[in-house]
Order: sequence, then structure tokens, then C-alpha cells
Amino acid sequence: MEALKSRNFTVIEDMNIDEEFKEALWKIFSFRGRKSGIPQLDGIVDNLPEEHFFIDTGTVRYLDYYEDIVFEVYTPSSGKALGGGGDYAVKEMAGFGFSMDLRGLAEVAPFNSTMIREQSGKKRRTKYAEVKNPILNGKTVEVTV
Repeated sequence: MEALKSRNFTVIEDMNIDEEFKEALWKIFSFRGRKSGIPQLDGIVDNLPEEHFFIDTGTVRYLDYYEDIVFEVYTPSSGKALGGGGDYAVKEMAGFGFSMDLRGLAEVAPFNSTMIREQSGKKRRTKYAEVKNPILNGKTVEVTV
């Protein structure tokens, strides 16, 4: 599992399985594009702007309650994951959810941390609270990257 988390798919070669199956696993974990051949995924991506969305079947979320589709959100400016989520089940409850990295989001958002500290004189923790509190209170926060 550690190898999957770090996207080290070379462990496939060490598996005691048929070569044909190894090749199929390599294709699954290394696919990145818009047409995966999986109707459920292709149907989602077909309805999203082409320049911003693609399928990466090698994406692995690190929590064991994810059951089906998982996703991550990246910014082209840093290539860093800003958040992610997916289809999950915990005990008897199922749902679809996501989380965002507020620190990462604050780094790429138009209001960067230096700018906010200079304008408001407030400490970094206060800035995160300014972004976090409206979200926790059910308000929509629009961020343009």
C-alpha cells in the first residue's frame, strides 16, 4: 500500500501474477487523459471544460473508507494538490465528499498571505480563520486561481 501512496507502481513487476495481468495493471495505474474507456468516468469528464479536467487512474486516496471514484484538485501553477475526495462509506453511512487544503489554497489564491498580513497587520492564523470561518458557517467562498 505504501508503494501505491507514493505512486511507485514498479511493485507490479514483483507481483506473482500473470504477465498479461501485470500489463493491464500498468495501463490502469499509468493512464492520464480524457477518455479512459470507463463509461462512468468518461461521462463525468465529458461534461467538464477540456482544458481543466482529466482522468488519472493512478490517483490513490490514503483513507481506507473510499469505495469508488476518488479525485484530487491541483493547480497548474504549482502542481500541488489543493484537495480531494471521493465516494465513501463509513459504518452504515455512504456519501460523496471532499476537503480542501486551506494553506495550499491561500498560497495560490489572489490574496496571498504576505499581501493579507501587510494589509491587515494580522497574523497568519487569523488569515486562515478569515477563509475558514465563512465556509464552516455555510457560506460560499469563491476562489479564482
